[in-house]
Amino acid sequence: MQPRQETRSPILWRVQVRAENGLRSFGHMIDLSAGGCCIEAEDKPPRIKSRILVRPDGLDGFAAQVQWVRGRQFGAAFDRPIYGPVLDHFVRKHAALAPYVSLDALG
Repeated sequence: MQPRQETRSPILWRVQVRAENGLRSFGHMIDLSAGGCCIEAEDKPPRIKSRILVRPDGLDGFAAQVQWVRGRQFGAAFDRPIYGPVLDHFVRKHAALAPYVSLDALG
């Protein structure tokens, strides 16, 4: 795994994650950069190196590869970076208003 090249912005955005085998799961994107994101899965996260499609509510989705997994959180690197002004719009629209609280802490 290469070191992260970009600063990620904290956000909270519901997503659907579709694995290469077609299984769908849900979670929340908790940070975002042009090149990737961190997602907290509601259930079991995908495996490292697996190919996924990250579909935030309201969008078609981003093809990505899982880079790391820690508990239910995982990092995904997008195949194509998000265009700067579009990224800025997503961050403004879905900015986390308070520090992120893990879904585990909510019970």
